[in-house]
Amino acid sequence: MIVCVAVVGHENNPLYLQSFTEADDALKLHHIVHSSLDVIDERVNNPKKSGSTLNETFLGLLYPTENYKVYGYLTNTKVKLIMVMTDLDVKDADVRSEVPCCIRRCCLQPLPCSREDDYLQKLWTKSW
Repeated sequence: MIVCVAVVGHENNPLYLQSFTEADDALKLHHIVHSSLDVIDERVNNPKKSGSTLNETFLGLLYPTENYKVYGYLTNTKVKLIMVMTDLDVKDADVRSEVPCCIRRCCLQPLPCSREDDYLQKLWTKSW
């Protein structure tokens, strides 16, 4: 289950951060997201140590905590998409396709759409 989604700008400025848990966990999740920025910077600046190429946008598992797993995605404009999950048994291959899709749904569709827009929304979602 996704508990937090964040979009961070190229200068590590938070553009969007949404947690889907109780208010008590929100501060902890914000701290986890900000801590993951150091891991992203390390992977981008040292690609030989992390094993990923510069063309790779999915950064994979950034780091696990006791209760969460943090995944990252880097766009070609250096905007970072971060997702915190409680599913500890999920595989990287399953998350790879879900990170941009989940963040797009959370950020661009924060409110439920009407029935008239439902058809257009499905078409738009399938085109990605």
